[in-house]
Amino acid sequence: NEFGGTEGLVTVEDLIEEIVGEIEDEHDEGVPENTLLPDGSLVIDGRAALATLDDFFSWRPEEEPSETVGGLVSGLFGYVPQAGETVEHDGLRFEVERADERRILALRVRRVENAVERHHA
Repeated sequence: NEFGGTEGLVTVEDLIEEIVGEIEDEHDEGVPENTLLPDGSLVIDGRAALATLDDFFSWRPEEEPSETVGGLVSGLFGYVPQAGETVEHDGLRFEVERADERRILALRVRRVENAVERHHA
């Protein structure tokens, strides 16, 4: 910036991933498959398609502001939330399990009764 500080950093990997999609390497943590737990909650990859929520919960957003579950949740927060943060929206509770500075990596989703949109840290 004009003061000599760094505003952000773009790596070659970031550029290539924008072109060809996500690249897995030895430094990336594994992301979970969609796992339905005994308590009825679903552990889901943040990159999972929104249609996955329809498959497990018969739930579709009124508008589709993003293509992925992680994108939807980041949009509800207005920023990339960190592990432990939750939001309730339209009958579902989304709890961030893992995230980095750029995206949500894993979420736990469950149905809630009488839900109103709320944020929890």
